Amino acid sequence: MKKLLPILALTAVFTTAGIAPALAEEKKIVGSVVKIQLGTPDAASVTVQVKDNKSGAQEKVIVSDESTVDKLKSKKISDGDEVRVKFETTTGAAKSFKKTAGCD
Repeated sequence: MKKLLPILALTAVFTTAGIAPALAEEKKIVGSVVKIQLGTPDAASVTVQVKDNKSGAQEKVIVSDESTVDKLKSKKISDGDEVRVKFETTTGAAKSFKKTAGCD
């Protein structure tokens, strides 16, 4: 019984550690910008709706990167532009949000 307890404890730790990364799943899509919701002029984040080119599904992504938010506000990235997005599926927070064409 004393030998079984540490094995059970290690099994529980590895099982719990395996679940946590699965909850924060990351998704990459390439698609066109459908809608940009700026909110207030001094907002620190912008919600962008992107339509995936492969599946046709629309994803809502929250962009909070200061330079990307400035590009969205100044219309350097606008509706219809094709973008490459990496984001968390649970929160919708963008890790990377770039235009596919050019280097704006």
